[in-house]
Amino acid sequence: MTAVYHADLTTALDVVLQAPIATLIVDPPYSDRVHRMASSNNSQGDCRPRKRDLGFASLTPELRLALAAVAGHATRWSLVFSDLESGHVWRDALAGLDYVRSVPWVRWSQPQLTGDRPPSGAELVTIHHARGPKHWSGPGSLTAFESREPSPAGVFDARSLRGRDKYSAEKPLDLMLSQVSWFSDPDELVCDPCCGAGTTGQACRILGRPYLLLDSSAEACDIARARLEAPLSDRDRERTRRWVESQRAWLGTPPDTEGGRARYARAKADTDRAECWI
Repeated sequence: MTAVYHADLTTALDVVLQAPIATLIVDPPYSDRVHRMASSNNSQGDCRPRKRDLGFASLTPELRLALAAVAGHATRWSLVFSDLESGHVWRDALAGLDYVRSVPWVRWSQPQLTGDRPPSGAELVTIHHARGPKHWSGPGSLTAFESREPSPAGVFDARSLRGRDKYSAEKPLDLMLSQVSWFSDPDELVCDPCCGAGTTGQACRILGRPYLLLDSSAEACDIARARLEAPLSDRDRERTRRWVESQRAWLGTPPDTEGGRARYARAKADTDRAECWI
């Protein structure tokens, strides 16, 4: 299955729950406070911040419950992005699953435009798993997804996107390549019910995973479909190259344990798949 649907998860939930979803990866709308406080540089060239419309509404209780239902249906991992202050919301919403870890994504951030407080330079990825045995394909030293060059051991450098050509709140492809690779296996269905510009789907396409994408915005779905049907853009190819390099950097020598060798083999196979695209 590779599909992009223009649909709101709250009304399409029954259909989504019929799909054999292995992994949920989603960047849903954030809290009302985050949306109210969103700002950017003033286009008139002065120093005053201006209100920024993110292009979609803040998180509703109905959407939170629908996402929790999808997470409960998934047979393996569920990864949910949020602002740092809302991690507990997703731990509570997914209480029926095994809570595994909360990993920050330390992204690039513009300076705090009001000048009266520190900027918000990170988001949180709350990670759950269906009850039962677990495995993943990522580096054992991971402590954060971080924007830093050069990257120290234990962090993954996935700098956030800038510029007018990015979709609102779009996540970088190298970040999503990591999440798809590390938390799913080939031929396992990955679901992103708030897909935006389709970056999760692009990562699945590169790594050989089927995907099920939804978004309530018709414009977002059109962008995602066009992107997934076209050759890789220069930006996506460059992000893929960066991801391949980061994978090669941590793979190194195969571990000497059975589980470590299996994880290494899965990670290397995905790295080889991605390298074919650059």
